[in-house]
Amino acid sequence: MKLITPMSCVLVSCVCAYFCLASCVDQTSLENGNVNTTRPTIKAETDADTDTDADTEKDPTFPSGQISPEGVACDMARAFINADKTLWLKINNPTLTKPNTEANDFVENISKQMEEMARIDIKDRPGPKEILRVYKARHLSMNGPASYGYAVFNFEDVMFVDVVTLNFDGTEFLNRTLVVKDRSKWYVVPRPDLVSLLSWGLNSESESIDLFENK
Repeated sequence: MKLITPMSCVLVSCVCAYFCLASCVDQTSLENGNVNTTRPTIKAETDADTDTDADTEKDPTFPSGQISPEGVACDMARAFINADKTLWLKINNPTLTKPNTEANDFVENISKQMEEMARIDIKDRPGPKEILRVYKARHLSMNGPASYGYAVFNFEDVMFVDVVTLNFDGTEFLNRTLVVKDRSKWYVVPRPDLVSLLSWGLNSESESIDLFENK
């Protein structure tokens, strides 16, 4: 499976958005079995301070909420799996999606498509079906993105998270999600290609190895 980025494909549906909105690494290693595919034993989240929505369907095996980069990255996958526009709007960074911007138009367009997708039985939906694996958040190798994020947007941190989902067609998809910490909460960056200095080198990062474990 080839490397897919937001600039290399055209958004034609909510499903395409999931595969295109966040940069993802080459899938060859997944297909060749070179990546650790062992699903870890992970404890369900029990922290009372976890920022989650009670009415949002979540797999307790994996993190959720905006208190961790891994949690918000998983919530992005859940938003597409469950066609949950409320969750989708919540996790997108407001600083990068101000009104009358291309990023905001993108977020709003996906939100509308999620409304349509929600009317379809989940078993009949294309695209991601469930989360398989989540890797620990990592900083980009280059110092530029973090420095740019702090200087221009006052972001506290810039990281990325690799989330592997199982699609309804049986294939696996590795979604590399750029996330930022803004005012003590983690958010996803909806269109990394629109802030290239914030996502510089994202596609060049090596494959993630360390699986995330809830504690």
